[in-house]
Amino acid sequence: MAAGSVSDALSAASCGADRIEFCTRLSCGGVTPGLADVRRLVVEASVPVVVLVRPRPGGFVYTGGELARALGSCRECRSEGVSGIATGALDRSSGIDARAVSDLVAAAGGVPVTFHRAFDLVPDMSGALEMLIELGVSRVLTSGGPPSAVDGALVLAAL
Repeated sequence: MAAGSVSDALSAASCGADRIEFCTRLSCGGVTPGLADVRRLVVEASVPVVVLVRPRPGGFVYTGGELARALGSCRECRSEGVSGIATGALDRSSGIDARAVSDLVAAAGGVPVTFHRAFDLVPDMSGALEMLIELGVSRVLTSGGPPSAVDGALVLAAL
């Protein structure tokens, strides 16, 4: 269950959600929530908490400063005991930014990393999936390219 606030996340957990994917600003695709909110949710939620690490809304090609903030957020979330981190970065050709993803996985320090929906923008999904596996990414959030998984079902089956 994606939740954009602590209260929404706690409500979802109490109503039977088995995992919370936590961020803020869901209306723009989500960005990294504040550390105090992450800390509170990890303590109060009765289910695993996966935090979105995304330094800003918009595209997924990051400047050095944005990547540095994302790396810091991964380390902070790890130290708070999150169950997972959802993150990712693309290069200017919409391919996987291997260096950035490698650094994000390292900053997560063993916390499972999920590559977020930026994957749907990648032109070579099969090659990108293999690269993400090699980089240590545990999961990929994708609909196979289209907005819905139903529309991307053939691509999902192939992946």
